[in-house]
Amino acid sequence: MNKYFFYHVITITILFLIFSFSFLQAQIPNDGFEKWDKGSPAGWWMNNKSVLHFLPVERTADAHSGKYAVKGTVKPMGNAMSSAPVIYTGSLKNKKFTISRRYPGISGYYKLKPVKDDQFVAIVMMFKNGRQIGRGIKYFQAAKRYTRFKVEVKYKSKSVPDKCELLFTIYPSFGSEDKMQVHKGSVMFLDDLSFMK
Repeated sequence: MNKYFFYHVITITILFLIFSFSFLQAQIPNDGFEKWDKGSPAGWWMNNKSVLHFLPVERTADAHSGKYAVKGTVKPMGNAMSSAPVIYTGSLKNKKFTISRRYPGISGYYKLKPVKDDQFVAIVMMFKNGRQIGRGIKYFQAAKRYTRFKVEVKYKSKSVPDKCELLFTIYPSFGSEDKMQVHKGSVMFLDDLSFMK
């Protein structure tokens, strides 16, 4: 009986350690955009200006999974040119979150309903002690349905990063006649982010 008790204790201890390790691994904040606070996804900053009634980023029930996702729309800002939706991790003062592994990149799901040739853009930046050691940027074309995307990180050193920053927006095509101008009415959807293993 003591022999079986010993094996059960060892098994439970191993399972606990495995669970604890997987729980402690870094995770993208609010990766499925299920948690929202006062119109903003928890753990993310966006370029909404409620005082100006400029709200290009909003919660949507049109999700890849779960209840919610992020929807971003290119909108005019006052009498100026149209402005793209911008969403990135953290806050205006601190866009980074803690990680402890050298991830090869990120993946997630997006939809894009562009006007003209606007594109969905995903940017990943990796840092070590405040210095950028890796970066990935990728542009994606129109997608009527949620489509999986991947952004690989190109590292400049062999260091393991301690911070990560993610940014998503809409950007005009490089060959666009309008040069740097996004087009009013382009819409992006974003959901289910994860680190690539």
